[in-house]
Amino acid sequence: MSVKKILKRSLLYLAMFLPAMSTSVSGSTEKNILPEWRVSISSPSLYPAKVTSVYGVNHQENWISQLHAFSQFMSKTDMNNVMKWINSYDGYGLPLHTFTMVRGAQVSKRESLPDDVYLYWTSLANIQFYVTRFDLNVEIKRLMVSKDSYVGRSGDEISCYRSEIVFGLLPNGQAKVFLKGCGELIYVTELKPESVMREDAHGFNAEDYRERSYFKRIQKRADEIGAVLDPIPWDKVNKVYSNEKVTELN
Repeated sequence: MSVKKILKRSLLYLAMFLPAMSTSVSGSTEKNILPEWRVSISSPSLYPAKVTSVYGVNHQENWISQLHAFSQFMSKTDMNNVMKWINSYDGYGLPLHTFTMVRGAQVSKRESLPDDVYLYWTSLANIQFYVTRFDLNVEIKRLMVSKDSYVGRSGDEISCYRSEIVFGLLPNGQAKVFLKGCGELIYVTELKPESVMREDAHGFNAEDYRERSYFKRIQKRADEIGAVLDPIPWDKVNKVYSNEKVTELN
């Protein structure tokens, strides 16, 4: 199904809930049915990223929802793991698969959607500290709260929502944003960093990171496949790898 058709269906679906439009767009149209929104992170195997803080902000409802469990980022981005799920992967691009991404869940389990999502993260290959902000406009919220369906591997029709926000993090601080769900990924936009920091969200700086084993592990990955890390081959790093259908939001 095209994104335009999805949006058309979304508008028809939301029209049924016009008396509660403010709730529908900022939150759930079907109480206790819409799954809580979540965030997943993808980064290249040769240029992995460490997430140190993620939270969503809803200005109208006056809440901040923290997300946690962005762990195992080195094992998830390891070439051996990625190639189990995406056999064409070359180590440079963004591997977008459930088992290659680092996933986070809300601590407070808010059903209503945030207006903004803030992401604090570290590009490990060059030790740069970035902050990314993603603004959820009305169009994005409509997609996320609209119930849809797709045909699963068993041939059965499965009800679904596109309630997962995926960030593909690149070593220059750029972030590609996707919505995941219903057996596909919808590419939304590419964001520049909101700011570049001198330390991560926990107060650790570049010297602290240099004392850890990240550099050796990343270099080992490069040596094993005969890759050169510097200069960064942007034509390769800018590619997306996925076994799911990828469409664009336009």
